[in-house]
Amino acid sequence: MLGTFINQSSCADDIKIGEVNIRDVLILDDMQREKLLRIVEQEPEAGALFDAKLKAAKNLLELSPRPIGVICYEGLVNTDSRRIRTVDHLKDMDCVAGLFEIWQVKGDRKYYEKCREYILAWAKTYKPTGNDVNENKLMPLIVAYAALRKDFDAYNKKLVDDWLNDIAGKHMAEWKNDSNKWQNNRHTKRIRIIVSIGIALQHKEWISKAWDDIRVFVSKGLYPDGTSYDLHQRDTLTYHISALRPLVDLSLLSIQDGNDLYNWESPEGASIRRSVEYVIPYADGTKLRQEWKNSKVELDRRRAEAGLEEYRPGRFFDPKDATGLLERASAFDPSLIPLVAKLMDSSAKKFPSWRTVLNSTYVIPDNDKRGTAP
Repeated sequence: MLGTFINQSSCADDIKIGEVNIRDVLILDDMQREKLLRIVEQEPEAGALFDAKLKAAKNLLELSPRPIGVICYEGLVNTDSRRIRTVDHLKDMDCVAGLFEIWQVKGDRKYYEKCREYILAWAKTYKPTGNDVNENKLMPLIVAYAALRKDFDAYNKKLVDDWLNDIAGKHMAEWKNDSNKWQNNRHTKRIRIIVSIGIALQHKEWISKAWDDIRVFVSKGLYPDGTSYDLHQRDTLTYHISALRPLVDLSLLSIQDGNDLYNWESPEGASIRRSVEYVIPYADGTKLRQEWKNSKVELDRRRAEAGLEEYRPGRFFDPKDATGLLERASAFDPSLIPLVAKLMDSSAKKFPSWRTVLNSTYVIPDNDKRGTAP
């Protein structure tokens, strides 16, 4: 549910300095949108979630885009003034997500028009760089455009197509030179950007290549015991989870191409499912974990020295930080729904969050199936 909007520059309330809360949005085709509307109309829990979103989203129609030409975020400590300024503008992305959520259900023209306003404003202003961390923040624009593109006039369609082609081209160039990052969370963010733009612009070859590259990532970046390169490199579940969230999103999209990447196993026995399951004991309180004690990354040390509590070596992992991952994973493992509800302090039995509603529009293969290496 959206927070209360105090002024035009405040579209999402930040919990931590230098961070922006951008809800995730999911690509749905027309049949899935029809299914989503039926769920909202027929399922009381889903209907209540949507009613709350609709009430809050009406405020978004009064706001205006605040695009910037340069995103200053990756590699900067949270207290850096450049990052703080960027975060203020990136609140636009949560605004787009909130507007798009309503359009996905109702198809209301005024929400389409407002999404279009944001998409065009950013496409005319922001200069792509190919930085995966920074441009990952643009996902709501990309997902919204994938759905709304068919209704854009020819001139503006070309404008946004060219902008997205520029973004994708830079990421594909980095993709080819990404051998030193094949194992970490940044690579999964890059793949998600390329796949989403591929869907928007109907470049099927990009998407097909991505499914192969996810298998490579699982083989190199995830381990049979459920741990990951990120976990060993950063000594924190934060980046382990950060790598997995895009992978679960992509696994959902891959199902429509006849793949089951969530359950696919490398020859060594690594899988996305196994690495998600590794997090569960820390999310349900069975296990405790002290974070950041042995990170090998300089940025983590600088964050700790800046006095940022969330990066303090030895702090305990907060189970609620696993919520976004487990919401996504519940699409493949519905037994996670009670834990998601607990983490969200929800009494819901079926739909504790909007993401769990969106998940239900996908037809998931038998959850008992396990992928095998070719």
